[in-house]
Amino acid sequence: LENPNMTCQEVLTNDDPLIQARYMVEEDMTKAGIMSPAKRRQMWVTLDRNGDGFCDLVEVETFVHHLVRSNVWPKWLSYDVALEQAFEATCQETEDDDKVEKENFHLLLLNIFWFGKLHDVFQEIDASQDGTLSRQEFQNGMTALGCGKDVDTAALFNDIDKDRNG
Repeated sequence: LENPNMTCQEVLTNDDPLIQARYMVEEDMTKAGIMSPAKRRQMWVTLDRNGDGFCDLVEVETFVHHLVRSNVWPKWLSYDVALEQAFEATCQETEDDDKVEKENFHLLLLNIFWFGKLHDVFQEIDASQDGTLSRQEFQNGMTALGCGKDVDTAALFNDIDKDRNG
């Protein structure tokens, strides 16, 4: 049966690597269930074992590592540094000190996915694996991401690297 209220619109694909990365992360979020309110409620019950309506960093790390070990979530979500940054960012955004409330759980999950993906990309770009990016690593990374064509990567690197330590 045709529905006269339903319309279709052609959507062009986008070759921008950052847009492609966004699509991939959003697809991973959907697969992991964080876009579903019902699944988020189930996750919260699992995370908030003591039922106090809050979670701390240790609970989050335990929760995420369990889902990664179980192959429910991708391995790139298991970086402890990224989990800590996601947790801290959520606390700052919600003006909580060292815990995340149930109502901010979705924001925490979004931050976990984005910080995890950014950390994963950083690991790929950081060829020396020293935790910093040299100018050459940055330029190579920008090129690999398809972002170096129309950008003065050397000037951008200098703008970002305020302390000149990489």
